[in-house]
Amino acid sequence: PWMLSFEDTFQRATLGPDWRVLDGEWRLDNGSLVGHGSLLCLRRFRGYHRVEIEAVALTDTPCDLSVFLQANEEGWKSGVFFGFGSDMNTGSKLLLRGKETVRSDARIVPGRTHRILCECEGSDLRHVVDGAEILRFSNTPEFVQAARAEALRGKQCERTLVQVSLSAADSYYADIFRVVGGRDHAKFMHSHFGAMTTRGLNLKPAADYGHGTIMRDFKSDPAAAPGWSADWTVEDRYRILREPRDIHLRFTDFTTGAEAATCEGWVVGGHFNTRQETWIPRLMVRRQAREGVLASTFVGVMEPYEKTSGIASIRRLPLTTPDGRPYGDAHVALEVRLADGRSDLILAADADNPRNERPAPAEDGGLVQPDWGVRTDAELCVVRKNAAGAIVHVALGQGRTLQAGAVKIELKEKTEFVERAL
Repeated sequence: PWMLSFEDTFQRATLGPDWRVLDGEWRLDNGSLVGHGSLLCLRRFRGYHRVEIEAVALTDTPCDLSVFLQANEEGWKSGVFFGFGSDMNTGSKLLLRGKETVRSDARIVPGRTHRILCECEGSDLRHVVDGAEILRFSNTPEFVQAARAEALRGKQCERTLVQVSLSAADSYYADIFRVVGGRDHAKFMHSHFGAMTTRGLNLKPAADYGHGTIMRDFKSDPAAAPGWSADWTVEDRYRILREPRDIHLRFTDFTTGAEAATCEGWVVGGHFNTRQETWIPRLMVRRQAREGVLASTFVGVMEPYEKTSGIASIRRLPLTTPDGRPYGDAHVALEVRLADGRSDLILAADADNPRNERPAPAEDGGLVQPDWGVRTDAELCVVRKNAAGAIVHVALGQGRTLQAGAVKIELKEKTEFVERAL
C-alpha cells in the first residue's frame, strides 16, 4: 500500500522552502497554487513515487496540467514526464528523459477540476485522470519494443552492431543500419586522420552532397556492386603511439541498389578553441527513390587491423523460410572467412518489420541459411567454425532454438542473449 510522505494544501502566503520556480510565474492565492511554467519540489523521496493533484485550467487555450517525477533541477527532461493536455492540448503523452514512449487523446477541459494521479512503481508507469487510466508504460524490453513500434509505425531508424572477436586483442564489426521513411537515405563514415583507398568502385567526379554540409571533392560510383571496400591508413597525428605502427581500418560494404562515393570532410584538428582546420577522407553510401517510401538496409563490415587483415573474404548469403521462401533485403546473412581458416556466419533478422512484409521470421518459422544448414528463431545469431569445418562457438540474441548441422540447441524460453563454446 502507498504511504503518505508529503502533502501541501498551500494554506499560506508564499511558496516556502519546499518549492523552486524553474520557469514561469507562480503564486499562492487563497489556498491554491496559481501560475504557469515549471515548479520543482525540493524534497527527496526514496522508493516508488505516486503523486495526486487537483488542477483546473483557467484559460480557453490550455496546455499541460502535467507532472514530472524522479527529476532534478534540469526539469521535465531529466525524469519521467506525465503530460496531460500537452502540445497545446492536442493530447497526452509519457516521456522518459525527454523521449516519448506512449501517447493518448486525453485532453484538458477548460474550467473543469481534474483529478490527476501519476505513479512510478518499479518499471511500471501509470497515468490516471478523473479515475480513468489514460497512459500506461512498462519499462521492460518487450514493452519498450512494442511502444517503439507503435510510435514509429511505418518508419524505422535502427542500427545493429555486432562485435566478433578474432583473438584476445582483435575484433571485427558487422554493421547493419535499417531505415524506412522519406526518399533519400545517405550514410556517411570516416576514420581518423590518414589516407583512404578503395577497391571495387568505378569512381568519377560528382556533385557535392550539399544540404549545408562542409564536404568537398566528391567522386561517385552510382551503381556500386556489393562487396566493394575502403581501407584507411591511419596517421598518428597526435603522437599517441610510442613508435610508428602500420594501423588500418577496412570497411566492406554489401548494401544493395546503392551509390558509393568518396569525399573529404572538414574537421578541426585541435581543441574546440583552436583553428587547426583540416580535411579527412570520408565515405558516402546513398540510396534514393523518386516516389513512394524508401526502405534501405545498409550492410557493412568494419575491421581495424595492424599490417595485415585477419579476414580473408566476406560475402552476403541468402536467407529463406523453412519451406524455401526467400526473405527480403532487410534480413541479413554474412559469411566471414578468416585468414587462419576459421569462418563465421552472422544472421540478423529485421525484428521490427515496420512495413509488415512477409515472409517474416516470427510468423514464418524463423531464419534458414541453406549454405551453412543453419536454422534459428533468434533475431541475432553468430556461428563459428574452426579451420576443419566443425562448429565450435554459437551465440543467440532474442531467441530459443538453433540447429546447425549436428549441433542443436533448445532453450526452455526465449532469452535475451546466450553464448556457448562447443
